[in-house]
Amino acid sequence: MTEPIRLDNTDRCQCDQGTKCPLGRIGMAERCTKTELRAAGFQTVPADYHSDYEHVSRSMLATFAGRNGHSKYHEAYVLGKGRPFDENDNTRIGSGTHAITLNDVKGIANCLMIPDRALGKGGKRVGNAYKVFKLKHRDKTLLTPQQWELCNRISKALHKRIGGLIEHPAAKREEEYRWSDAATGLRFRIKSDIEIPGSALDDGVTLCIDIKTAQSIDGFRSEVRRRKLWLQDCHYSTGLSVKYGRPVRFLFAVVEKHGNHDIEIMELEDETRSYAIQAYDGLKGSLARCYESGDWVDPGADKVKKIALSERDMRIE
Repeated sequence: MTEPIRLDNTDRCQCDQGTKCPLGRIGMAERCTKTELRAAGFQTVPADYHSDYEHVSRSMLATFAGRNGHSKYHEAYVLGKGRPFDENDNTRIGSGTHAITLNDVKGIANCLMIPDRALGKGGKRVGNAYKVFKLKHRDKTLLTPQQWELCNRISKALHKRIGGLIEHPAAKREEEYRWSDAATGLRFRIKSDIEIPGSALDDGVTLCIDIKTAQSIDGFRSEVRRRKLWLQDCHYSTGLSVKYGRPVRFLFAVVEKHGNHDIEIMELEDETRSYAIQAYDGLKGSLARCYESGDWVDPGADKVKKIALSERDMRIE
């Protein structure tokens, strides 16, 4: 399968002037447009991985599976309005930790430490100086000096525990992959933290490791249910099995953000994973039917719900 051509932010191909472009132009300043490339039969993807709504991601599936998920999915990804990103200290620390731990040059460049002069009393994100700094760097992940230090401490703990996997000679980090699903015709995408091809491992099983920062190891179990992270195992394992043609083992490397930054390597139990795969396959089928029919009405939207009150509830004092 030919790799899709990555576009820049103006929806043109990124071949440099003087380099042969996909359509065979040489030395032309005017680069190929998305329309031209697609008319010639090429696949294209946006410059930003998260803006690629033509390939379904794990988070997009989670949206579809959630409350009022059909209509939310339609508005966000079919109409292209996108989902609002709720940036908070948890997501900032997660982004910083991933970038440092995986030595992601692009991710590190996207993180910016807020200077003390731009912070309010006690290092808080308040005051006019912070507002001006935030507006100037609105496309960056802004971390306080304390948060940046925390990300580095967590990263050191991760390298101490799973450094052999992160630095494995065959390991690929922050690797994007896209594929088409034969059963539904849908196109999917993943971006794995760490993947090690089975051909480089003794048991022949491809390994995928996803790093998760958590308040507590015990609390992460509820996050798997609440955030539908079980979908990540199914989705990534499916994509990597297509990519490498081998079975896949998916692991969460869960690290606590506080204390000694304890780490647990976790995976779904066999029975849980079996249920998850059934739910995942059903979800893909439902999504494909929505695309085919154009019907994005939420299940049960026209159902009249009953209100039940006891006689005591209606007692008049």
